[in-house]
Formats: sequence, structure tokens, C-alpha cells
Amino acid sequence: MHNTQLNDADVEALAAALPLNRTLRELDLGNNKKITPLSGTHMADAIRRGNSALTALHLYDTSVGAVGARRLGDALLAATQADATALEVVTLHSCALPVQQLTGRAPVRAIDLTARSLSAADGALIAALIQSNQTLRSLRLADNRLTEAAQDFASRLRGGAASNLTELNLEGNKFVDKHKRALKQAVAARKQLKLFV
Repeated sequence: MHNTQLNDADVEALAAALPLNRTLRELDLGNNKKITPLSGTHMADAIRRGNSALTALHLYDTSVGAVGARRLGDALLAATQADATALEVVTLHSCALPVQQLTGRAPVRAIDLTARSLSAADGALIAALIQSNQTLRSLRLADNRLTEAAQDFASRLRGGAASNLTELNLEGNKFVDKHKRALKQAVAARKQLKLFV
């Protein structure tokens, strides 16, 4: 379904049918510019309803944006915790994000996504997915384009996301001073966490 001029109404219909399909493994909705944050909500609803077969979802070159990514991330986190999804990767921009590792379902101590051209939407999704990860110690997201995702990370970290994280590297993302301050304030009480901005 790549580059087929899909819009939000099309994605809504697709999302309604998705939980009924037990054979589809990969869904590529990339390069459909009419797909907006509303489609992120539709896909989030489909994920909440469950589809144990889907392992890859591609939404690159769409207009899902950070708003749609947040909704998708929250749904993926809940579904992963409830063992209601097999989704392994989501691609919002240029990099396939490892859903199971970011949520902690497939425990790893370090994830390095340095210089992967990650966008603010990728950052919003990552911030949502790490919310309950208890095994992740190091998250490296340096030299990307996460600028607008600073607030996502700040609010999630302030809420206790990835409570055992000891290193968060966000250098080279061109955060403005207010974003840097928000991030530093969010982790101020977490003495074990080294923040690089």
C-alpha cells in the first residue's frame, strides 16, 4: 500500500479490518502524504484491539507526525505489556525502531540509534515506548533531528520512564535552551542518570 494516495479514511477502514487479519506480517503505508495524525489514532485503535500477526508497520514519508506517533506509542506500550502484539518494528521516518527492545519486552541494556536521521515523530514514539522499560540502562539518540521531541522526553522522564536508565545521550539534536532546561529539570532528581544534551 506504499505510495497509493491513501488518506485518513482509508487508514480508518484498514485499521478496522486489521485485527481480523491473522496472516498479515508487514504493513507498508509509506509515502502517502495524506496520512495525518488522525491515522496514528486509527492504527493505535487497531493495535489496542490486537493483531498477533503483524510484525512490521511502516509509516515513513507520511504526515503522522509527533501527535500520531505519541498515540501509536501509547497503544504499542499497552499492547506489548498485555502481550497483545507481535509488532517488532515501526518505521516513522528513516529508521526501523525496535519496539520490543524499547518497551523492554525483549530486554537489552543498551540501544544506540545515533545518527539515524530520527525525526521528532520518532522521538515521540521512543519516549512513549520506554515508559515502563526496567532493563534499559543506556539510550543513545545523538545526532538526529529530535528537536521537538524534547518535551516528550522531559514529560515521560519526569513521570519515571525507564527508571533504571543511567545514560541518555541526546547531543547534537539542536535543542533550544528551553528544551535543554526542561530535560535537565526532568532528570534532576534522578542522580544515577547522566543526561547529555
